[in-house]
Amino acid sequence: MCPPLLLKANKKGETPLHLAAKYGHSNVVKVLIARAKAPHADPESGVTAAKMMLRMTNGEGDTALHDAARNARSHVVQILTKEDSDFSYSANVHGETPLYIAASVGRRPEQDKVIDEILRNCISVDYGGPHGRTALHAAITTRDHVTIRKILKKEKKLTKSTDENGWSPLHYAAYFSRRIDISVVKALLECDVSTAYIAETTEKKRTALHIAAIQGEVAVMKEIVSRCPACCSLVDNRGWNALHYAVASRRYDVFKECLRCIPECERLKTEKDDKGNTPFHLVAALTHKHEEWRKVYPFGESGIYGFNKQELSIANILRGDFGEIQKKIIESLEDVGSGPFGYGPFLFFYGRDQIEEEKRNREEALKKARESHLVVAALITTVTFAAAFTLPGGYKSDKGTAILAKKTAFKVFLISDAISMVFSISAVFIHFLLAFYQGWFTRTIQNNKIINKLFALATLFTMYAMGTMIIAFITGTYEVLEPVLELAIDICLICLTFFFLMCLQEPQAMTYSLKVPSDHVDVFHSQNPYRHLINSFRNERLKSGNKTLPNLIITEVIVETHGKHEMDPVLYEAAAAGYIDPLKYNQTRLDRLLTPDENTILHVYLRNQRREPRSAYFVDKILEMCPPLLLQANKKGETPLHLAAKYGHSTVVKVLIGRAKAPHADPESGVTAAKMMLRVTNGEGDTALHEAARNARSYVVEILTKEDPEFSYSANVHGETPLYIAASVGCRQRPEQGKVIDEILRNCISVDYGGPNGRTALHAAIATEDDETIRKILEKEKKLTRTTDENGWTPLHYAAYFLCGFAVDVLLECDASAAYIAEKEKKRTALHIAAIQGEVDVMKEIVSRCPACCDLVDNRGWNALHYVVASKDSDAFKECLRMIPELEILKTEKDDKGNTPFHLIAVLMHKQHQWRQVYPHGESGIYGLNKQKLSIANIHGGDFEEIQKEIVKSFEDVGSGPFGYGPFLFPHRRDIIKEEIEWRNRREALDKARESHLIVAALIATVTFAAAFTLPGGYKSDQGTAILAKKASFKVFLISDAISMVLSISAVFIHFLLAFLQGLYNRAIRTDETPLKLFALATLFTMTGMGTMIIAFITGTYAVLEHVSGLAVSICLIGLSFFFLCLGSFARMNDIRFTSETTISKFSIK
Repeated sequence: MCPPLLLKANKKGETPLHLAAKYGHSNVVKVLIARAKAPHADPESGVTAAKMMLRMTNGEGDTALHDAARNARSHVVQILTKEDSDFSYSANVHGETPLYIAASVGRRPEQDKVIDEILRNCISVDYGGPHGRTALHAAITTRDHVTIRKILKKEKKLTKSTDENGWSPLHYAAYFSRRIDISVVKALLECDVSTAYIAETTEKKRTALHIAAIQGEVAVMKEIVSRCPACCSLVDNRGWNALHYAVASRRYDVFKECLRCIPECERLKTEKDDKGNTPFHLVAALTHKHEEWRKVYPFGESGIYGFNKQELSIANILRGDFGEIQKKIIESLEDVGSGPFGYGPFLFFYGRDQIEEEKRNREEALKKARESHLVVAALITTVTFAAAFTLPGGYKSDKGTAILAKKTAFKVFLISDAISMVFSISAVFIHFLLAFYQGWFTRTIQNNKIINKLFALATLFTMYAMGTMIIAFITGTYEVLEPVLELAIDICLICLTFFFLMCLQEPQAMTYSLKVPSDHVDVFHSQNPYRHLINSFRNERLKSGNKTLPNLIITEVIVETHGKHEMDPVLYEAAAAGYIDPLKYNQTRLDRLLTPDENTILHVYLRNQRREPRSAYFVDKILEMCPPLLLQANKKGETPLHLAAKYGHSTVVKVLIGRAKAPHADPESGVTAAKMMLRVTNGEGDTALHEAARNARSYVVEILTKEDPEFSYSANVHGETPLYIAASVGCRQRPEQGKVIDEILRNCISVDYGGPNGRTALHAAIATEDDETIRKILEKEKKLTRTTDENGWTPLHYAAYFLCGFAVDVLLECDASAAYIAEKEKKRTALHIAAIQGEVDVMKEIVSRCPACCDLVDNRGWNALHYVVASKDSDAFKECLRMIPELEILKTEKDDKGNTPFHLIAVLMHKQHQWRQVYPHGESGIYGLNKQKLSIANIHGGDFEEIQKEIVKSFEDVGSGPFGYGPFLFPHRRDIIKEEIEWRNRREALDKARESHLIVAALIATVTFAAAFTLPGGYKSDQGTAILAKKASFKVFLISDAISMVLSISAVFIHFLLAFLQGLYNRAIRTDETPLKLFALATLFTMTGMGTMIIAFITGTYAVLEHVSGLAVSICLIGLSFFFLCLGSFARMNDIRFTSETTISKFSIK
């Protein structure tokens, strides 16, 4: 009727074929194509009208095939691709090709057929997608394993295709590794292992290994490294290797697994970034806020990680207070870049800091909720308890029983009232139990799930109590208003709206709970143990390389990689395992076989030997084949000798030296090539001897020092000499280090003792408290006792700071005059340092050897006794006056402001009462007036706030420790400070609990007091006595009510007493356990009062309902259920206690 309609398009540019393809009308598609078949529309190209119709695009640039692929219309796709198989369907305006669209939809049964038809029928398939991505990228993003394998089978070279940010499919597989199977990573690497070398083109320059590391996916890392070990050497734009990124994942268990499971990564632990930080520098910074990282911190071997560019070792960062530096390191851990285009930043799923903050906020919200919930539950308890005895309808005047006892509505009232009371008082009991246990076990159960479950149970009980309370109100008012039926019904309807309103709220609550992402729940649960990966593929390739690998293949590998610095994984594995045969071909080109880090065959071999090789045959043979490798360095400037020394391969060291022995390279100096090799430095300025000393390789040190004894091994770029490095590690932690120091001191003719910032090896030995090394160095060079660092600190200053008594003794024996040396800025002597530390024994030793040093003062005129007061240790001050007569004389000496030590004490007494014990009552006149014309009595008795504040501030200005260590009192009193913080937190929690507990106890006291006079059954009108006085149940009611009142009012009294004591003696009881014990007693009283209150409720209601036995028994059973609920809560809390004690015992065992 109208042929032109065939190709007519709507406003969106859609032809009838577009719509038929979109909605999957395959029969219509066939008709449209048949109608379009006509003589060639373009005789030159041979394109029929039907094909032209198939190739028409709409406003979005989509052909009919695009629409069919997007909507999974497999039959239509089959028709279209068969009809025009030679056309390459290009991208639409969004950059999407039909295959990309199909791959990005994700795996659906019908979608698989779409992809099959496109790959099977199209001769020239376009794999492209937006932003440089391909269909392979899209399939990995949607976790479609089947499509990934199909695309790889069809086009393997896609493994090296990168998006606009330089992300290869392997990058995507590493990024989405938490959601996809590791088989995808395997498949990509099997196609082309060189993709592991590809770094992104953006600023960060990260490889797929870095991406897997920041995601914390050890299994993926292990797979990548097993296939391409050389990629471990690659670093990003900051010099970060994979191990730096593992630390940045903020998961210490991941870091530990990397060191344990991936030997190639384990060797990266001493590698530095552009700022000189090793992965353990980052770990040391994390320990300040995340205690769990201490589990992986290398205590005892900090020296092997050297110094960063701020001249800080990992021990400095761990022990010191370098706020700005630590802050910068932490910030660097957050600057790890983003995911691929269109996806969020890293740590999106694992953002530990964000989740910990949410967790803290949630805990704080729960604490506040518990306080208000407790008050609500207590109010419900009191009002329902009172309602049980102020019965609707009243009592019969002659018998004292309920008038309405036989009415149905009255029975429902009593039962619902009893249920409400039991639920509410059970909730109160649980809140008390939680507060009590959290007060005692706050450090061990704060994250226990049982706490949250018990809180949820208490909340549920309170909500049920509200509902049953409403029912009790409805039935009670209905019964007394039954004669006025309309009013009774109105009251009932009004109250029933409560349940209607609650039903409206429930769907909203459910909707909110469904919005919580599941990814944020249990984010840090440890992963399931991943299966052990067996590198059978690698072994097979090694075997083939060892026996039957053709010469042609090896030649192609070398030619292909020439100029790219990429060593084929087969050759890398051969070198790592020490196989010679695969390397024999093209021997003259071995020096061109390099990893991305420019490591040669020898570097690879030496780095991969876990133990010292029994023979050096491989090294000797390789050097015979290619002599230039002997001195060839990698990017870090490391020669094979550096690595052999670093890893302690002494036999290899001998071979290298033997190979280097030749006629004098410099006839004038007589320096042989071997000695020149020993003196070569890497990028850090380290010689082979530096490396051997740092890693405690005593046999290597012996060989090197004997080979070149006359050379004075100078400092590296960080100012460290080999002896300083050995001394800074310490023999106490590593016995082998003692042999290193012996060999250097014994064999070297000219020993350099220097270290960074003017320190010497003696300073370093004292800092590590290594008595043996201190003795050895002093025997060799006594004049080091007077050598000062850049701040003017002598070894004696260090000994006083680190409380090293042995060092103080031997230093003063060598040269007592060292006690006179003062530092540059503050002018403090070693005696001042010992005084601010509060170390009386060290002070006594210094004064006994050099009494005249007591007269020395600092730049403010402070003597040693002023510094003892500044330590804020009154016991130390008393000991000084008692044990050191020379210091006792200083008590009247004034500083530049005219203050004696006792002027400082007079200020301290205002906040620290223990100083009253040393204050000289009755002899204040001998200390004179300061420059503000104040005596110590004026300061003690008067209110000179500004002057007192000024003196207190002077206590803080006592300076810092030696370079690289924090302020005084920080390294050695951290445990005390931490304990005080924990105590303060615990006391704050108890204070909050006490507030709500006081309200509950007061409510119980008031309601039980009122119940004693609003008696169940009422009074005899003529005598004013209780009607039910002779009934046994009534007697029990009165006794239990009295007990409950006494216990609750006793609890109130204790809470008042605690507040009184804390107000008057807050400082005195700060560290006393008495408040805790009193709080526990008050809690016990209140909880017992709840139990006796329930008994009073049961017996009171039973007394008035005795003539209606069924109802009375029901009420009793409901009331008794409270005790069963309490037993259940106790059982849960025992689980908590057992868990906490088990945790404590585990830590104590460790």
